[in-house]
Formats: sequence, structure tokens, C-alpha cells
Amino acid sequence: MIQHSPNRQLLQVAVLIGVFSLVPTATFGFIRGDANSDGSVSIADPIALLNVLFVPGTPPLACADAGDGNDDGALNIADAVYVLNALFVPGSSPIPAPYPTSGTDPTPDSLPSCAPTSIPFQTISIGDDSGHATGIQTVIYTANAWSSFWSLHSNAPLPSVDFNQEMVVVVLAIAPSLGHTIDITQIVENAGDLEIHYTALLPGAYLPMPIEPHHVVRAPRTFGNNVVFVPTIIALP
Repeated sequence: MIQHSPNRQLLQVAVLIGVFSLVPTATFGFIRGDANSDGSVSIADPIALLNVLFVPGTPPLACADAGDGNDDGALNIADAVYVLNALFVPGSSPIPAPYPTSGTDPTPDSLPSCAPTSIPFQTISIGDDSGHATGIQTVIYTANAWSSFWSLHSNAPLPSVDFNQEMVVVVLAIAPSLGHTIDITQIVENAGDLEIHYTALLPGAYLPMPIEPHHVVRAPRTFGNNVVFVPTIIALP
């Protein structure tokens, strides 16, 4: 399975209009009531919270703020009851923001921050030469998809990847000049999403030669509700 993102258009726009620097703002969002961090609020979430509260050995919530269903700054059985009422009892008070979409907590409290979880990765291929004729941003989860990609990308032997435990992340662009680079800098789980952060460096001098800057990495197999590619674009003067 390959998942694509349209974010590569952002790099193309930056090349055309000569953006000096574009750095997206990091947001550590969550959905209130989503105790199990699966990207939605359902009966499974109060159950997850109750397990954390009362079943010894249950791992803590990945995002404590998400479990604070009534937004009182504490995690207890009242949060599970509040979410159940909001879901199933007509006329009950709604779940406070951020809900039903991800956002930041409008009422600061002492609960731990819902910072994203960083995922380690290893480089398979990085450079400016690829057989691909088009840019691509993708996460590869199967051996067949990996073999198909690599057969277009390189004449080198296919690197071994254990897709039972690993995935491959690809960021590849088509650039008109030498000096463009792509560098995956961080892979994180954030509010149920899988975020791939990368830096695209645009050279100041124009040296006409079409190239294919890319970075291909392997990482522990991880799924997100959405796969989001987050670019930091730096254009040298």
C-alpha cells in the first residue's frame, strides 16, 4: 500500500515564486475525548480511560489532555462519564474544544503536554539522481509497492525491508537546477496522524540541469489516521 500527499505542490510553488524561507508552525493537537488517540471519539475512549485508571499495568494515555473529557484539568472517572453522556444521552453537555477536530487546549492545565512521539528512521537513499520522472511523497507498506518504486528509482539491488515490522518513507522532487536538496528531518505521531517533516533547500544560483533530489528512509511500521508531509522550504539568496 502506498499513501500519497499533495504537499509536493508546495515545493513547486516555492521554486516558481522564489520564497526565501517557509517554515510551518508546529502544532501539538489532540481531540478531546479521544483517549485512545485513534482520531475519533467513541465508546472505546471512555473504556480506554477506565482501564488506565483502574486496571493495573495498563500503559498511560499517549495524550492525557485528550482523556480529560470534561476539561477540568484532571483525569478521573468523571471524564469517562462525561464523554459517555455526550455520546449517548440526548441533551447532555457537548465535549469541550478541541472537538470534534484536532486542536490545541484553550484552557491550559497541569496535564502533560500532548507532544508528538518521534519515530526513529534510517536512510536508504539520498541524493539528486533518480529514475522517477515525477515528484512523489509517499509511505510504502508492502514489498510489491517497494519493488515497483525501486525499479524506477535505481539500478542498484533492491534494499531488504521487513514490511512486517518496517515501512519506507519517500520524498522525491523534480528540480530544474543543481543544488536543490531534500532531507527528511523527523517522523512523528501527532494527534493520531503520521507526520513526515522534511527540509527542501533551494539554491540561490541557477545552474540549469534537471535533477531529482530525494530522501528515502526506513522506519518502524506505523499507521496514522492521515499521512501528512510537512515541508520546511529554505531558498538561499
